[in-house]
Amino acid sequence: MPNSSQANNSDFENDLTLWPIFEFEFPLYKDKLTGNFTVQPIITNNISELNPLQLRSIVNYHPKDNLEFSLAYDFNKAYLGNSDFEEQRIFEQLTYTKSLKDLEFENRFRVEQRFINENDAAVRLRYRLRVSHPINSKKDLHAIVRNELHFFANSTPGLPAGFYENRFFVGLEKEFNKFVSWEGGYQLSARARPSPRRDLLRHSIITQFSFKLPY
Repeated sequence: MPNSSQANNSDFENDLTLWPIFEFEFPLYKDKLTGNFTVQPIITNNISELNPLQLRSIVNYHPKDNLEFSLAYDFNKAYLGNSDFEEQRIFEQLTYTKSLKDLEFENRFRVEQRFINENDAAVRLRYRLRVSHPINSKKDLHAIVRNELHFFANSTPGLPAGFYENRFFVGLEKEFNKFVSWEGGYQLSARARPSPRRDLLRHSIITQFSFKLPY
């Protein structure tokens, strides 16, 4: 019986994935410097294999309420039988938010240096636009739409320069209190892959719990 990840559409391979994410934010220096630690398993192959487990540490600098500079380190490890996939990643990030009445627009620019196994660094450029709007009178429940583009600035084995991926997400965000929030929804990502592999359409169920320690 064919695997459901093999789509009838000859142009794409389809996959269903689950992203259960847990993020912890803590103060480092007053309200200007914060840290984040994130545990992000990505369960792929129709929600049957852990590929990969991501562990992320971030330091954030907040010169203004709507502006944030971040420096981060990611460790990624796949657990696919005898797979030896391992990635270490550094990224620099700028996040700028702007409100227009009840609409909030978040622009996020990221430059990543990806060290996969023992290959040279693959430089990936990412831009994400996120829009949110409250949908209840308490304004603690928001509808979210976001889109993110990924490009590689250089070529490394298996990762040619140029367009890599587009991620489109629609979902909800719930603020339980000032320390705990949840975000969840559906993400469709379209990823370009070098021949002879087909391009990938990934359908992802994302659920994220965020916890903030008090200042």
